[in-house]
Amino acid sequence: MRKVYNYVKYNSIYGVNITTAIITILIRTGFLIFLWRKEIADYFSVSGEVKQRVLIFLVVISTIALGISSLQLL
Repeated sequence: MRKVYNYVKYNSIYGVNITTAIITILIRTGFLIFLWRKEIADYFSVSGEVKQRVLIFLVVISTIALGISSLQLL
């Protein structure tokens, strides 16, 4: 746990401090939720199957990224 604390306190993620990285992630997530709405998806003819595939893809990529970043903390 001490390693995680030191990493967050003294280092940054890709040259950006932790607060900026979290805010950026929240803004992007909000934008994706906006695009996920039924009215927007219907306008761009995005089916439920495509939404499901995108969700699975995002979960897989996020899991891989989390695994790689956790290796840096060891």
